[in-house]
Amino acid sequence: MQLYFEAKKILFNVNNNPLNLSFKKSVICCDDEYGQKIASFVEQSAASKNLVKLFTASNEVQTQIQSSCILINSKKELSATKIKFNYLDDTVYLHYPLIGDFNIQNVMLAFCIIKSLMSEYLCISDEALLKNAFCNIKQVPGRMQLVNKNPYIFVDYAHTPDALEKSLKLLANLLKDNKVSDNSFLSSDVSNIDNDLEQANKQNSSNIPAKIICVFGCGGDRDASKRPIMGQVAEHYSDIVIVTSDNPRSEDPNAIIEQILQGMAKYKDTVFRVLDRKSAIEFAISKAQSSDCILVAGKGHENYQIIGNRKLHFSDFEAINEALNDKGEKKLNND
Repeated sequence: MQLYFEAKKILFNVNNNPLNLSFKKSVICCDDEYGQKIASFVEQSAASKNLVKLFTASNEVQTQIQSSCILINSKKELSATKIKFNYLDDTVYLHYPLIGDFNIQNVMLAFCIIKSLMSEYLCISDEALLKNAFCNIKQVPGRMQLVNKNPYIFVDYAHTPDALEKSLKLLANLLKDNKVSDNSFLSSDVSNIDNDLEQANKQNSSNIPAKIICVFGCGGDRDASKRPIMGQVAEHYSDIVIVTSDNPRSEDPNAIIEQILQGMAKYKDTVFRVLDRKSAIEFAISKAQSSDCILVAGKGHENYQIIGNRKLHFSDFEAINEALNDKGEKKLNND
């Protein structure tokens, strides 16, 4: 991590950097100690007056460092997020169709960068136009991408224990925090965020989606030690787990599944093994109620599956849409 920090710090050295970069403005997320160190480094340079420091996490450092951009409030739904933050002397409200704290960081960073460039480089002066651009931002294919509602179905590239835990934890927290399942508080008037939060907190928790269903496998000819760990993670954060094939490559897919199951303390009526990935997705959808949440993890944007020495066409998106069509459900676009 220290080497990564030192490499990134080079980018902000206005006096001497090997890449010969020339810049007038810096936007740095200061949520962790590394961001704070880089901000302090920039403050000591000639570029200090054009530094924008961003905070999305509430911490004591904000009282010690004068912040340029700080998150005030957020309303997180399963398909979108509202945020309220201070940018310099203004209060800004944004509403965008992405989820997760990491995307709060990304959106605020993007906003700060655009605002920093607007007056000098970009032909954008209309605040409404800028906010509308965030409202219509596209999801990143295969990265916690919502492809259906009722039930909620996400496709994610998570293929390590840490990534799978973060994805499932995100969904678990969203299901816990949201009292409704249909974005009824994500109104077009994003400035209502404070009222949205107050009303949401008054709702009866009986409307919380009932289950998280996780569909995943592990790739063959890769690190086998992670397989039982991923099984443990999936079981811990999910109500139903369906273990299936990923890209088995030269390995026996059944043997891979067995290794995943070894990490599970109890695989009775809540854990299923379905070797064929398409059938596993169909089974997950058949088990889901309209308020449930399905995570199809591991392959994300990939449109192939490697079995033996063959690279076959396969897409989680297509399998989901076909299963929904067979069930008579309305599907979402995967863009």
